Amino acid sequence: MSATIPVRNIYYLFLYAWNKFQEGKSLELNLEDSPDIPNLFSNIFVNSLKRLIKRGLYKNYKSEINELQYIKGKINFPISIRNNFENRGKVFCELDSLSIDSIPNKIIKKTLLELLSNKNLKLKLKQNIKIILKYFDECNAPETLNKYFSQLKLNNSNYYYKFPINLCELIYKIQLPTSQKGSFLFKDVLEDEIIMSDIFETFVRNFYDIEQNKFKVSRDKFKWDLIAESGTLDLIPMNITDITLRSSNKTIVIDTKYYKNPLTTSQYGKSQIRQDHLRQITSYLMNFENRDGPDSKADGILLYPEVKHQEKLHETFQFRGHKVSIHSLNLNQDWQSIHNDLMDLIH
Repeated sequence: MSATIPVRNIYYLFLYAWNKFQEGKSLELNLEDSPDIPNLFSNIFVNSLKRLIKRGLYKNYKSEINELQYIKGKINFPISIRNNFENRGKVFCELDSLSIDSIPNKIIKKTLLELLSNKNLKLKLKQNIKIILKYFDECNAPETLNKYFSQLKLNNSNYYYKFPINLCELIYKIQLPTSQKGSFLFKDVLEDEIIMSDIFETFVRNFYDIEQNKFKVSRDKFKWDLIAESGTLDLIPMNITDITLRSSNKTIVIDTKYYKNPLTTSQYGKSQIRQDHLRQITSYLMNFENRDGPDSKADGILLYPEVKHQEKLHETFQFRGHKVSIHSLNLNQDWQSIHNDLMDLIH
């Protein structure tokens, strides 16, 4: 799929998904110099780190224990006693000092080190990575990225790390180990329907949240219309819409689907929409019928990405008084046209 989508469009799609469109767009990048997605996002990552370093690497307090001839900080009596401090004339003291050896920086350093071991990356990019790594000399990253991600907590003081951390997560997800220990390759993230389903959904939702002011953008949660005769309803999952758009006189429910081919072939050789996709959007609309105002007559939209080898979808139907549309978004066109198509979809 990626071979037919312009690199700039791929980049913008991810920026909206991460809710970092303005920040990412302002990076000084020549996107067309990146021959593929791995080099694209690694290049973006390195440029985002240059900005991060210029702003200042995040530091937190780290406790260190040192043997000193004088008291500084807090005396660690158990260690001092074990080391016979009375005869040695030295005590062990705990000192708190600011250090860049924090979880966000460990994630960045580990990602940079793994990129150096990636066979797909261009030599010039690896040279830039080595320069960036010098700023992280005081940071130790002996553990796995998975462990560091599990410990990550961003707060108000280090939230400016969000964009490079997003890039670290993406790079981590698309790396594939090789038979050679410590060496990696990349898989094509755009061919991964699991990763891209979430990205495509979040992209569309954040796009509407940023680019228009007619509708309020949200996700609706509602339960199935079930009554427990035995057991518990706790076993029943919650229904959650991908995107709900509301104005004073109109409600639109959008269900996004990311498939390399959204259509299936019937036993008679005809192309058809997948049944489970149609059932899902219509089930949302039936649930909304019990609500007041424009919700009761909500429109439904099934939205797919479209690239060159796919059939263009632009169909509209009526279902129990609801308008149900099936559309594909052409990702091969220039970005302004993508912007216009998304805006036209809700008008």
